[in-house]
Amino acid sequence: MRYPIRSVIFKPFLRLGITDEDWGLSIIFAVAVFFVLMLLDFKTSLPLPLIGGILTLAAMVAVFRFIRDGKPNRWLEHQLETFGRSKTKAAVNNGHYRQTWLKSHED
Repeated sequence: MRYPIRSVIFKPFLRLGITDEDWGLSIIFAVAVFFVLMLLDFKTSLPLPLIGGILTLAAMVAVFRFIRDGKPNRWLEHQLETFGRSKTKAAVNNGHYRQTWLKSHED
């Protein structure tokens, strides 16, 4: 009896080329644009909030497909996290701290 190969269990589930994590952000942007256009209440013959929401959703799908194409999983999150961190870290001079500790207790 052969057991099924489970190597694809941790791969992301793609719909239209973007992961399920990105769909939430895409839908949030589309709904936000829909409500902003609805609150502005433009007088046009076209349903501008509906068209704006659909175009925003399509644009977000295109942006996420462009960003994630050929990149490893969670690449964007790691890049944003690195961008938010400080670029320089304080270097620890171990010799200096050790010498000051020894000098303070020898006196």
